[in-house]
Amino acid sequence: MRATLPSGAELLFCQHHANEHEAKLIELAAVLQVSAPAGD
Repeated sequence: MRATLPSGAELLFCQHHANEHEAKLIELAAVLQVSAPAGD
């Protein structure tokens, strides 16, 4: 998952860590983009 913060900074997460940090990223008004799994 790619999280783009309001400042323009981008963070990349595997799905496990994306799930762990999703609530805080939403609280920070990050734009979240989830990619399709590899091989799809």
